[in-house]
Formats: sequence, structure tokens, C-alpha cells
Amino acid sequence: ARRTNAVEIDDCQFHQCVKLGKFDSDRTISFVPPDGEFELMKYRTTENVNLPFKVHPVVTEIGNTRVEYNISIRANFSPKLYANNVVLKIPTPLNSAKVEVKVGSGGKAKYAPSENCIIWKISRFQGQAEFHLSGEAVLSSMTHKRVWSRPPISMDFQVLMFTSSGLLVRFLKVFEKSGYQSVKWVRYMTKAGSYQIRLPYIKMSSKDQKVSDAWIDIEECVSSKRLFHSDTYHKVSNAEKTRVQRDLLDWYHAEKRTNMPWRQDNDKTWDRQRLGQRAYEVWVSEIMLQQTQVATVIDYYNRWMTAFPTIHDLAKADIEKVNTLWAGLGYYSRAKRLWEGAQKVVNQLDGLLPDNAKDLQHEIPGVGRYTAGAISSIVFGETTPVVDGNVIRVIARWRAIYADPKKAKTIDLFWDIAAQLVSETNPGDFNQAMMELGARVCTPQNPSCTMCPIRTDCRALNQLQVAKDMSKNGFFDEAKRKRKHESTEHACSVCHEIQSDLSEEEYVVTKYPLKVDKKPPRDE
Repeated sequence: ARRTNAVEIDDCQFHQCVKLGKFDSDRTISFVPPDGEFELMKYRTTENVNLPFKVHPVVTEIGNTRVEYNISIRANFSPKLYANNVVLKIPTPLNSAKVEVKVGSGGKAKYAPSENCIIWKISRFQGQAEFHLSGEAVLSSMTHKRVWSRPPISMDFQVLMFTSSGLLVRFLKVFEKSGYQSVKWVRYMTKAGSYQIRLPYIKMSSKDQKVSDAWIDIEECVSSKRLFHSDTYHKVSNAEKTRVQRDLLDWYHAEKRTNMPWRQDNDKTWDRQRLGQRAYEVWVSEIMLQQTQVATVIDYYNRWMTAFPTIHDLAKADIEKVNTLWAGLGYYSRAKRLWEGAQKVVNQLDGLLPDNAKDLQHEIPGVGRYTAGAISSIVFGETTPVVDGNVIRVIARWRAIYADPKKAKTIDLFWDIAAQLVSETNPGDFNQAMMELGARVCTPQNPSCTMCPIRTDCRALNQLQVAKDMSKNGFFDEAKRKRKHESTEHACSVCHEIQSDLSEEEYVVTKYPLKVDKKPPRDE
């Protein structure tokens, strides 16, 4: 049987000094070294490859006038290691007249017109670090259009003491010292080789090439000056679903908060009893997190689990003790519902919470659609969505839903989109990722759009980009304003109809979700 820590390699080649018989018998590389530095072995691997870098490139073609770049690169190896001489070559169109690039602390970047690319150099790149580059290429008009083949980004780098395959040199033993002092020294190095990154291009508009329906919808929506659109504007395509699932889960696995005691990975070997305990822990955390900040909940959760480590301990507890532990969290009815729910589970359900959202919502007091979805997806792997305030904000912006989030029809739309997006293979992590994205990136004020893993298909952000582009062409100038919306109409059955033309400054991501004015008190 294959050892669990074994590494499969292909096309292994040794220096002629290696005694192959020894390697074939026990996989020991025995050799008599020649003078000077030499390459002992080289190999190729195709399975279980741990790529040293993850690159997230977004390149947006805006008409036939300019191209915008937003490139992020993260080192996947240990922070104890460093990559040296990292060079990225980011292709630019052949008719680029002017290219401007900006980087933070991550190296230097410049445009190389002779190579038709941006060259980004990072001399020393620590493991787990992340750097960002933004830029814009202004394109010149051409009599004969030259097709841009959109070549991939290429990378060159060296990472000492790291191998993508996982093959490591454990020790070097010297035999038969022949009257001279030997120096034990070996190094292994991962090089870039043919490491390339294909670019996800966004096409905003083009006279010479086909434009996607999504971008046509966005341009027409912005051109109306009142964001007129139909119900189809909020639809989710299969390609968008695939991108969101992939990019959001990748982001979550790299960036998720690990200081939450209730957040842990499930083990596929757990039996129903152990899953039941895990369901109890998630249930307690979700009830506590309602209307309460994470930082506050952590201490309360730890004290609660010390006092009531199992659902049986909670069920037999005195309600006064339950309320005492809850003191300071507010909304004491939550504590009472937890206690009542625990008693029902112990007395009527054999001490085990149901393993699906439908039964959780139907059987357990105080468990609504959101809590049921959280428990069933996180613990039992059920493909079911969750929708809370954070998820509403993410979806409202991602699909540009300008509607009262408290109305039944709007709520149904949020749940429907969340159900379309949830990952079938990892629903628990996906749902937690959506909530984490809303809490940390897609925040109510000052959202970090450049850091958002799903910004490529964000309707609100794309509307802003289109509006900026139109503004440069004088679209919002008073003297040039044309009431295009007079020939169009608002046909969305969910979104609020805007009654006056928007200014350039009003095309902001934070416009979503719709802020509903509170009704004044009645005079009696």
C-alpha cells in the first residue's frame, strides 16, 4: 500500500554519480559527488501539486478606449520562507498609447512598450504575504483593428527550501571521509518553469466584438439615468454561479477568522452522536449572534459551554441559572427558547437535533429559517441557503437589488438567489463565507470592493464603473444631458422606481440595499 506521506514523481532523472541500485531497493540516493556544485536530481510531478502562488487577476476592457487592471498575488507557502526575484509580466493590448500602474509596498512596476506588457518585480516575497497592483491602459484608435489575443500572465521566481510536490531532503549523511574535510550542503529550489495564469476578462462594450447580454443590460440601466431595468437584471447565470462558488470559497479558506470557538472543521468519521453535539454548539452560537457582535459573543459562548457542555446539561438546568449566564447579552427570550428547545430535544427527540433545515424549523422552538439553514448546512452538509443582514447586503449589491429588504417579495428574492448560489459540495463553508464577506469586506459603509473575491460580477460595482466611463464622455454634463429614460421604462417588479435623474455621485455601491425611511409617529 502507498504510504500516506509518499510523493508521486514522474520523469525522475539523476546525475551520473548516483548509484541507481541503492535507490531502486530502498529509495536512498547514494552517490560519490564530483567536484563543485552539481544538479543531483530533477523530476516532474502532476498530482497533489501545492502551487507556491495564487494570483487573482481582473482585467476589464472598457469599450475600445481603455483597459483596467486589478491584480492580486498571494504566497501560499510558509511565512518562514521567502521567494526571490519574483517577476510578473502582465500583457497589454498592442495599441496601448499610455499605461499607468500603481503598487503599494509590493515591489516596483513599469510599462515595457517593447514587450507589450507591464513588468512587476518583487525582489523578496515572504510566505503568506499578499500584494496588489492596479493600472490602466489608454488605447489609441487604429484604422485596421489588430486583434488582442489576450495572452496569459507569466511569472518567474525562485523559492528556496520549498517544493510544490512536497518532496523534501530530510538529511545528508557523509561516509568515508578520505583525508579531507567535507562540507554537508544541499539546497532544493522551486522555479517558475511554465507557470502561467489565464486572465478572466470582463468585456464592457465593443463596436467590433460581441458584447455579453449582462453588460448590455448594465449600460442600458445606467444610460436611463434612473437605473431602469427588468426582472431579468437580477438573474444568475451558470457561469456567474461557478465563479462565485470557486472564488468565494478560495477566499474564505485563506482569510476566515479562526478566533471563534464554535467554528471548526467537521470530521467525516463522526457518528450521529458527535454530529449532534456539533449541532448543539452551532445552535448556541447562532442564537447568541442574533443582534450581538462576534467579539461580545465569544466570552459568553465559552462560559455557556463550560456551564452547559451538552444539550442534556442545558435541558436539566434551572432557568434562573440560564438567565444569569445570559445577563448582558439582552433579548432574554433567546435564552429561554434555547432552554425550551433543549428540553424538547432531550424529552422527545432522543437528545439529537434534527439533521435537516425543514425539521429544525418545524420542531425546535425559536429556530427560524436562517438558524435552521446554518445548522443543517454547517453540521450536516445539507445544500440549503442562509440569509441574514450580511448576506442581504452582499446579494443586494451583487445583483443591484434596490428594494425594501423587509418586504416579503424582496426577502423571497434574496432567499432564491442564495439558494441558487450555495455550493453543493461545501454548503457550510459557502454560507459562512457569504456571512463573513458581508461582515468584513462588503460592509455597510466604506466597503473594500478591491478586496472582494466576487467583484467581477457585482452589478452595483459594474454600474459605478460604467457611470465613471460615461462621465468622461460628458454624459452627466448639464448641457449634454439627454433624457434617454423617456423612451424606456422601469419593468422590475421588485425594485423601487427612482423618480429623478441620478447624478454621477449617486452611482455608489453603498446605495444598496435600499434604505427605507422610517414612518413618523401618527398624530392623535
